[in-house]
Amino acid sequence: MLDPVDEYELSLAVEELQNTFRQKLADYELSTKIVRGAEYHAGFQSISKLKGALDLAESVGDDTVTFFVVHNVGHTMHVRIARRVLEALGKSYQDIFAKKQRKMTEAAACRNLKELRSVTW
Repeated sequence: MLDPVDEYELSLAVEELQNTFRQKLADYELSTKIVRGAEYHAGFQSISKLKGALDLAESVGDDTVTFFVVHNVGHTMHVRIARRVLEALGKSYQDIFAKKQRKMTEAAACRNLKELRSVTW
């Protein structure tokens, strides 16, 4: 069992490290990713909006959908291609989100500062 002072220091250090992991994900939310030659916003909300546009196009029976990219330029594509764009963006986001979750768990499981120092992005 840790001394109460050591336990407090560890809890502060864990929280600080976890905040850096949260910030990594937040930074990714603001990043862009090039897929099939177009630059898309890479964050979850942006991907969700693109998914919504695809869902609407498919629900009304359209064969094409227009995705708007970083510079507000519309790219019209077949729904099959749009799905591939979403798959690439979604996989990339899920990979970084899963990494953040793993690192948060690793940090929380540390029993001392030495262990915590070994948890890096």
